[in-house]
Amino acid sequence: MPPRQRATTAKSTRTKAQSPREERIEAFEEFRRRAQRSPLSTARLREVEPYVLGPDKGFDPPIAIAMPTGLVELSAFDQAWRASDPFSMLRILLGSEYLRVLRAFDTQPDAMDLLSGLAMAVTDHFLGQGASDVPGGSRAS
Repeated sequence: MPPRQRATTAKSTRTKAQSPREERIEAFEEFRRRAQRSPLSTARLREVEPYVLGPDKGFDPPIAIAMPTGLVELSAFDQAWRASDPFSMLRILLGSEYLRVLRAFDTQPDAMDLLSGLAMAVTDHFLGQGASDVPGGSRAS
């Protein structure tokens, strides 16, 4: 019986210089170009400075809030925003500082209003004035 020949696959013919990651990047170039020309581009988010809760807002040391950049975190933030859930929004944005903010606001009689106001201020900071007015809002809303 002759030896069985192994089928050649795209994976086995790939050159050593070209990794699977590089192939995916090349294949996604059309998507990148389309997104960069679109109002859906996230380029603006990468340019926005963090929102800072400093001593002027009752936080010393200051807390720098950055918009998430990973898809998992952005998706979770989007879901919380659309659900008008300031707890989840701020849990995602504040990370390890979340409880510190809750404790500070909890000393005030209008703690829930403070929490909601912060979530709206941060959303407006990153997505543009008025973005917090309605779930799914944007500069054009």
